[in-house]
Amino acid sequence: MTRSRLPPGLSQSRDKAIGKVAAWGANDYGQTNVPAGLAKVIGIAAGTWHSVALRADGTIAAWGDNSFQQTNVPPSVSNVVAVAAGGNHTLALKADKTVAAWGENTDSQGTFVGQSVVPLGLSNVVAIAAGKYHSLAVLGDGTVRAWGDDSEGQCDVPLELAGVVAVTGGGAHSVALRSDGSVVPWGANWNGQCDLLSGLTNAAAVGAGKTTPCYYWMGRCPHQFCSILCATRTGSAS
Repeated sequence: MTRSRLPPGLSQSRDKAIGKVAAWGANDYGQTNVPAGLAKVIGIAAGTWHSVALRADGTIAAWGDNSFQQTNVPPSVSNVVAVAAGGNHTLALKADKTVAAWGENTDSQGTFVGQSVVPLGLSNVVAIAAGKYHSLAVLGDGTVRAWGDDSEGQCDVPLELAGVVAVTGGGAHSVALRSDGSVVPWGANWNGQCDLLSGLTNAAAVGAGKTTPCYYWMGRCPHQFCSILCATRTGSAS
């Protein structure tokens, strides 16, 4: 397996100011080979073996594994304001609050699940996320839509879920963040990934791995086995 290390000087503000991208880790499919000249990037996303960057002009750059056409950005996709990457599919939220999706539409068994088939009439979307084989969207009214693989209930959005400001998708589970700082997970729970931590309140962001969730806490992270950095809202590491 090919791997790359954290680039030296990554913390320097100059690279951040001009929107450069740094990537490291497994590089079997060139997913950490950032395209030369890529700049003015305002958003990024990582799939299983591909990477996606959103430029300030609303265009997308994608690289890495393209076995399912996940890095072939459709020519009609422009005016993008957010991107998300699933296992082998990619989502884009456009300025008109509609969603475009492309890439894989099957699960690990080759069964059609439609994670790249955007529900007909989906509109007024304000945020997007992608799990391994499913996709999610937050609507302007604070509700959530989900589509794709539902083998573990990861697309079965809780009926009374409202006030949502962000979502994330894991291997086979989903997590929503509500405006009051509370967190709502659903889907697979093989490793307790949907068991909320005791005393979890005032969450500011959510993230999900293959079988583990993580929460950006306004305070010290209570979960000592987080797979991503947890920090306070002011940016000090916990």
